[in-house]
Amino acid sequence: MKKEQKRNLLLASVTALLLLIIYIMMPSGAGGKAGEEESLVVYSMDADTVTGIAFQSGDERIVLVRQEDGWVYAEDGTFPLNQGFVDTMLDKTARLTARRFVAEGSGYFGGYGLNHPTNVIQVTGSGRTETIYLGSTNSATGDCYMAVEGSEKIYTVDSTFSNLFSSSLNAMAIRETLPGISLDNMTMVTIEEKGGTFTFQRPGPGDGSWSVSEDDGALRPADTGLVSGCLGKLVKLRYEEMAVYRPSEGQMEEYGLGKEAGGLIRIAYQDSTRQDSSQQDSARQDSSRQDGSRQEDETGAVQDFALHIGKDSGDGRYTYVYPEGGQGIYAVSKEGLE
Repeated sequence: MKKEQKRNLLLASVTALLLLIIYIMMPSGAGGKAGEEESLVVYSMDADTVTGIAFQSGDERIVLVRQEDGWVYAEDGTFPLNQGFVDTMLDKTARLTARRFVAEGSGYFGGYGLNHPTNVIQVTGSGRTETIYLGSTNSATGDCYMAVEGSEKIYTVDSTFSNLFSSSLNAMAIRETLPGISLDNMTMVTIEEKGGTFTFQRPGPGDGSWSVSEDDGALRPADTGLVSGCLGKLVKLRYEEMAVYRPSEGQMEEYGLGKEAGGLIRIAYQDSTRQDSSQQDSARQDSSRQDGSRQEDETGAVQDFALHIGKDSGDGRYTYVYPEGGQGIYAVSKEGLE
């Protein structure tokens, strides 16, 4: 019995010793989250001091600069630049991290496409500029090879990094949104195309059934369910991406949006949201009028929205449109206009 107790005690001691050795030899940070990879920090700078980001997008060199009220496109400060998009770029480059280290030495640059970089990214801070070179893409992993000026080390970054810095300027724009149109507040929809003009209308917002007329002819009852189904697609339309900012007449023609080309959808609607928000102002204006007259509140009147319809995209997935008075030509899902 004593021998068995001694043996158990010896086994327990050995086990404790082994656990202690394993604990001591365990790499620092091994107790982190499962699957968590430690990234390689290539360089780090204070994001608040970064004043400029420049990169290549196709044949265009895009330069972004920070001003007091936010980031702007250097060549046109009025361009509607999406600040969140730039913040993502800043997060990626102020503290540059790599997925893995590959090799060191300029002699290896050619093998990784770094002798003739696919992109050159410059990040300018307070008295400091970091230049990042992107090379070829690993066909197996999709990662991109990268080096930084002043170092001969070669790293990889994931594909999201190279994709982010190949974005076109238009992809970085704040997209306009369609006005507050719904099935309930539409009163008239006119569709003009080469085959003719169709007008759908009803007495008022959400009031009565739809009627239809063709080429300014007599009104006749329409299948309200079918009309609602078709108009419901219009309500769900979303601008996917800006194709051209402030298009010229030539660009409008190029996208099938010239005066004699394409189609037109014109919607009359009553935006109750705008009406409600202005009721107090209207009341104050009414009470201040000495003659006691009441003028119609424009925000409560029927609003008008016109969308010009152009050509389809090359892959047939999108149709180019231009909102009358808008800032650019957009691509929308072709399915939403069928």
